This record gives sequence, structure tokens and C-alpha cells, in this order.
Amino acid sequence: MLKELLTRFESRKVKDYYARKHDEYLKYMGDIFQAYRMPQDDDFLDYYIKAMKLKDGMRLLDAGCGVCGPASYFASKLDVAIEAITISPEQQATAKEKLANMKLKGQVYPSVHDFHFIDKKFSEEEFDVIYFLESFVHSAYPDQVMAGAQKCLRRNGMIYMKDFFH
Repeated sequence: MLKELLTRFESRKVKDYYARKHDEYLKYMGDIFQAYRMPQDDDFLDYYIKAMKLKDGMRLLDAGCGVCGPASYFASKLDVAIEAITISPEQQATAKEKLANMKLKGQVYPSVHDFHFIDKKFSEEEFDVIYFLESFVHSAYPDQVMAGAQKCLRRNGMIYMKDFFH
């Protein structure tokens, strides 16, 4: 119980940070909140598709999705279903607005949820790939995040992490 309270307290700090910085991130980074990316975003995102071995028919979890920049790109290229979670209601609203105007092969479902509690929201063995793209750094309890992710990962699934700052 105490660890859950501490986790929620730490997560609240991240949520408040993104509430304050939401417009600034959009202004300076656009839809992709990633450091040290390639000059062309498509090249960068295509690299992720190859590195994660994404294929049509997969079910993915974007843990810390921001405004769904990468998720929407993946779903534009592949017939995948992506659950995209963010702790920020502002990011979710922006993602939903953006996604409403896109033609996608796959589906992206943005929701507000704390990735420390992945296993409370999703079923066991639900995802082929769970990815953290510069979001894991915000975890005060990485062991809790990984334990929940492992429960929700299908057999032979992949947890993929790119986090320059961690």
C-alpha cells in the first residue's frame, strides 16, 4: 500500500510537469518527443519498426506515448492495434484530436494511465511488443514497471526501450 501511494505521488509530479510543459513540447519538438533523432523523422521511425520487428496483426503497447507521434506513424504503415498510454490528459486530448484527422492502416487508442500499473489495466499476455520511447526515465520504480509489463507481454514478445536520459 505504501509503495502504491509513493508511486502515485511520484507519478503526479510527472503529470504536473507535462501539464505545464505541454505547449512548449509541441512547439519545439512537434509530435515526436525524442532526443537525438535522425534528420528525417520517417527514417528514425522506420528504424523503430525494424528494431521492434513490427508486423501487421500485432498488438502493441506504447507506454508513455506523448501525443502519439510514433504510434500514429506505426499505425499508418502497418495494420497494428496500439494501446497508447500517457499520464497526461493534455497529451491524450492532443493525440485524440490528431488521430481523428488521420487515415491509418491500424488503430491507435490513446488513454490516460500510469505505466506503473500496466497490469491493472491490461490482461496477461495481451501484447506482442511493449515499448518505452524516452518515457521510462520518468519511473521512480522501474522494477514495478517491468514486472507489470512482463505480465502483459505475450510469450516470445518484446519489451523495447529507447531512453537517452536514463
